Amino acid sequence: TLILAALPSSWQLCIRILSGIVLLKIVLDAGQGDRTALFDGVGIAIRLEMIAVFVMFGWGSAATAVVGQNLGAGRADRAAQGAWWSTAFAAAISSVIAIVLWVFRGPILTLVMPELPPSGATIATDFLRVTLPSYAVLAVGPVLSRALNGATSTKTPLIIDFLCYVCILCPVAAWA
Repeated sequence: TLILAALPSSWQLCIRILSGIVLLKIVLDAGQGDRTALFDGVGIAIRLEMIAVFVMFGWGSAATAVVGQNLGAGRADRAAQGAWWSTAFAAAISSVIAIVLWVFRGPILTLVMPELPPSGATIATDFLRVTLPSYAVLAVGPVLSRALNGATSTKTPLIIDFLCYVCILCPVAAWA
């Protein structure tokens, strides 16, 4: 029973990771010029993005615990409040991270990868310019999917991620 309950969450993470690899491949195939600078720029931007992703997953874990505990206690109202508050905090903190990454992008890029060539820094900056505004919205998915896990609904987040990542995001990115 435990394995069957855990499999959808494991597959959900696999879908996210494989989609990220597909998106990176799309970017590399579409890139012009220096592939090393492209790979370095996108790679460093993704590593910086992980700061926000880990915050999102942390709030998602909190949502799992709060929802599960409150539903177990028969407090569905508090479970819902906990899920929404966790989502709000994840979105707010992700927004702050986005602002800090944008304002201090130059020093941060230099700190993380001092040998990054200017062309790689330009690519990283372009990547961040496109992705940073979406952090607050992106925070909603992991937190609410973990809240659903706390409510023992592990298949729904898997289906949503499959539809979003495999059926929408990757095909649209390949087309664009």
